[in-house]
Order: sequence, then structure tokens, then C-alpha cells
Amino acid sequence: MVNRRGLLVLLLAGAVLAALACSLVRSGLRAGLHPVEAKAESGAHGPAPTAGHRVPGSPRRQHDRRAIGTNLGAFADYSDEWPLLDDFKRSRTWISGADSVWDDGRKVLVDADGWVKQLLPGQIARSVLFWSDTGKRPSGEYVVTYEGDGELDFWRTAEILSRSQGRYVIQVPEGHLGIAIEITRSNPQNPLRVIRVFLPGGMCTTSDRVACKGDRDCPGGACMPLETAAHSHLFHPDFLDGLRSYGVIRFMDWMFTNETTDRTWSERPKPDDARWTTHGVPVEVMVALTNQLDADPWFTLPHAADDEYVRRFAEYVKENAKSRRIYVEYANEVWNSQFPQSHYAEEEGRREGLSDDPFEARMRFYSRRATRIFRIFEDVFGGTDRLVRVMGSQAANPEVSKMVLGFEDAFRHTDALAIAPYLGSEIGRPEFSPRASGMSLDALMKELEGPAVDRAAKWIRNQDAVARHYGVKLVAYEGGQHLVGIGPLSDDASVNALFDAANRDPRMKSVYLRYLNEWRAAGGELFVHFSSFSDYSRWGRWGAVERVGQHREEAPKLDALMTYSERLSPRSP
Repeated sequence: MVNRRGLLVLLLAGAVLAALACSLVRSGLRAGLHPVEAKAESGAHGPAPTAGHRVPGSPRRQHDRRAIGTNLGAFADYSDEWPLLDDFKRSRTWISGADSVWDDGRKVLVDADGWVKQLLPGQIARSVLFWSDTGKRPSGEYVVTYEGDGELDFWRTAEILSRSQGRYVIQVPEGHLGIAIEITRSNPQNPLRVIRVFLPGGMCTTSDRVACKGDRDCPGGACMPLETAAHSHLFHPDFLDGLRSYGVIRFMDWMFTNETTDRTWSERPKPDDARWTTHGVPVEVMVALTNQLDADPWFTLPHAADDEYVRRFAEYVKENAKSRRIYVEYANEVWNSQFPQSHYAEEEGRREGLSDDPFEARMRFYSRRATRIFRIFEDVFGGTDRLVRVMGSQAANPEVSKMVLGFEDAFRHTDALAIAPYLGSEIGRPEFSPRASGMSLDALMKELEGPAVDRAAKWIRNQDAVARHYGVKLVAYEGGQHLVGIGPLSDDASVNALFDAANRDPRMKSVYLRYLNEWRAAGGELFVHFSSFSDYSRWGRWGAVERVGQHREEAPKLDALMTYSERLSPRSP
């Protein structure tokens, strides 16, 4: 049992563990620089492409406003981004405690949606929001609403200003490190449920992408409180405004693709779930976001999803998505052994007798299952006009690309080969440690703009040769800088400060522009950056911006992405 005095240590440890999980996901393995598991095939690339696919030397489709996309940041309570009007959806699962005990280890009884249906004797059910050590969340008056009969309390600096039936107003001070919401009383005949949390401020009635503090911020309109806006809107205006530059949104982290074990449609995330941090954001919400942004969605289907799950997912998207294109991908980085989906695919591949070689069995199963999913989408959509069927591969290893495209003629049902040609991942690896520890900022920027870009460009050219052979496009499912320490370097304060400085340095814009120009010149088409938003820490500097509302003039990576897109083709209003 942990008492309240141990709360800070406990929950900050939880935040560190969560961040560690993120770092493992985005470690140096991301760039494909770890030992290659795939065994090389013989010299031939495989069967010839079919009619209708791109062939060597054929002209490429003209780049348009969807030349740049982004992966979304983590959907978690510890993120300093606030994507929704109702932030309780990003809360942690319930903790059972008592007045003097933070966690007593008892079970919290919940209903099908995850709301507490009954408190045990002496029990308090707790959840935490905005929990991190950055202190970047807005201060001021938060509104908390609920349904049912019961009482709430708020721990860790939040002060109750007023209370009425179904509604609290709490004061949260500047620099707060999170709040805990506690259900202290709940009538089992009418349980306290449907808790919603709204940040200070509002949304202009004239634009859903303009946040406001008062009517003066909304020329020609009024400032509508977020509590009111939530009756007809889902997303925070700052979040929508921050995504305005991207034409494609990849939902890998929102779908918890690297964690979920969902198999059936009944297990999927649902809009009425108490929170969306247990196994992902519902498809209804993702479609609503891309509809509102006029962007194309990129979905990464769970590795264990059965055919009915895939079909029902496709049917919902077909009927409700307004986008011109739908990107469909099976799982994420199945080639990468750090993820559970890679082990699942390997086991299934060996069970199906696809190969005696573990890696080959894995990738052949991935290719077969991806093709099966593509065919389900083709059937639901009545063709391929709106679909972009994506086959993922390892940036540094074109042999993997040959394997997944060539197996059972998978390329015939594939539109795009996707890689993640990260920039500079080798700089954070242990073997680079002697250089990195004493490196100046000037030296690091030269390393990035020169050898690091050259290395990535070589990967891209090699992968484009495979894509051209099979008549498919080459796209990036992820990409960008990869300055993160691995092993001893992750704890090196001077290296972390150097990596932070490099990401904030104005010269990072020119590094990115050379990198993106090499991407295009080497044959790449859509480039999906990783990611839209994240704080900078020892776990990485992934976001194009590191704080909500940061303008391009202050964010060299975002400025480069926008400049690249604008040079290809101006965005329509």
C-alpha cells in the first residue's frame, strides 16, 4: 500500500515508465540500423509488375497539398498536448484507495463503459490527468461535469471554487504537475459517471480553430466556453490549428497499434468508453478528425484483428470518411522484433508453414495478412479508387521490401511501399558515444546536414529501385530527425542538452529541407513526419513542435515541413 506522501514518487515513476515505453518504440531500431534479421534473397527482384502499376521510368503523379503528413503524438495523460475538449478521455485507469491510502490494491467495480458502478466499503476511486513533470498545462479555472449522484474531490493543488449538481469549478495553479480526480461517494442506484473535464478558455464561434479567453479574441463573434462547445465539437481549437499544415494523418499511436491485442469488433474502442487510454481512440473519432481537417486518414489495423473486425472497420470508414484517399496498413513495423506484432506474425507464419526461417516466416505472414486485409477493403469499397494500400518495410534493408512485395504477388494488391528513413539515428548509438559526448553544436549540425542526410538518401534510392520494379509508390510512414541517446548516452546530460539545442537551432530547418529535397529527388512521394507534437526529453525530440501553439518561426522543423509543402504546391485556402 502507498500513502499520500508516496504519491508523487509513485506517479512520477509511472510517467517515467510510460516514457520509457515510448523510447523503446522509438529507439535506434526505428531507423533500421540494428543487425538485419532478414536473410538476403537471390539477385532477382521477383515477378514483373502488372498493368496499372508504376513502371520504371514512368512519370510520377504530381505532388499536391497532401505531400506532407504527420503521425499524431501520444494519446496519454502525460502528454502536454490537449487534443480534445473533454480531457477526461485521456485519464488513467481507476486506482482503488482510501482516505489515507493512495492504492490499496482492491478492484474497482466498473460497468461496460469503464465507469465506476459501485464503491466498496471505505473505497475511493481515483484517476489522474495531465500527470508529468513539465508543468506546461494551462492554469486557471477548470470545469468538471458529471452525471449521477455522488461527490468528487480533487487532490494535488486543485482547489474547489464552486459546486452545483453535476458540476464543479476548480482552480488549478500555474506550473501544476497534474491533478487527481477522486470519487468519494457514489449512489449505486444512480452511480456518478460520465465525468468530463474542460480546460480554461473557449472557442470562437466564428472558427473552431481559434482558442480564446474572451470575446475580444474573436472579432465578429463571441468566445464560447469549452463546456458549451463540447455539445457540438470534439476537438480543442489549438489542436486543430496545429494540424492545419498536414494533408495526411497517421493514427498509429492513437490506435495503440503497438500495444493493442484487440481481435474482435466487440473489443474495439468505443465513443462511450470512459477513457480512450486503455486500448485506443475509436474509429468514429479518427474519422471525425480527418473530416474536420479535410485530410486523408492513415489507419494501422491491429495485428490480431479478425476478418469481421477489418470488414466492419472498412464499412464505417467507407460510409463516414469524406476524404479523397484512405491509407490502409496492417500493423506497424512487423519486421521490428521489439514489438509484439512481430512475434505474433512469426508464430503465425511458422504455424502456416511459410518458412523454416523465423524472420522469413514473420515477413511472409505479414505480407499474406496485409494482402488479405487489402482485399477486404477492396470488396467493401467496391474497388481501389479511394484506397492507398500500404506495405511497410525496413528503411535500411531493401531485401525486406522485396520479400513482402514479392511473396504470393502481394504487389498486385499494394499501392505504396512505406519506409521510415530517419535522420541521424546513428549519432545516439553507443558506438558513437566518444564523438557525441564531446561534440559541439556546430559539429552536430554539419554531421546532420552532410553524412546523415547522405546516408538516408542512399536508403531511399535503394528502396525506390524496389518500388519502381514492383510498380508501386514509395512513401514514408515515419521520418524526421532521430536524435535520442541509447544505452549510456540516454543518461548523458551534456548529450541530451546538445540534442535539445540541435532541434531548436534555426539550422535544423536547412537540415530538414535538404533531407526532404533528397527524399523527393531519390523517388519518395508522401512524407509522414514523426510526429506532430511532443516534449523534448531524454526519450526523444519527435515533435515538429514541442509546445501547444508554437508558431513556425519558433519551430524550425515545422517551418521546414511547411516550406517544403508550399514549394511543391501552394495550399488551397
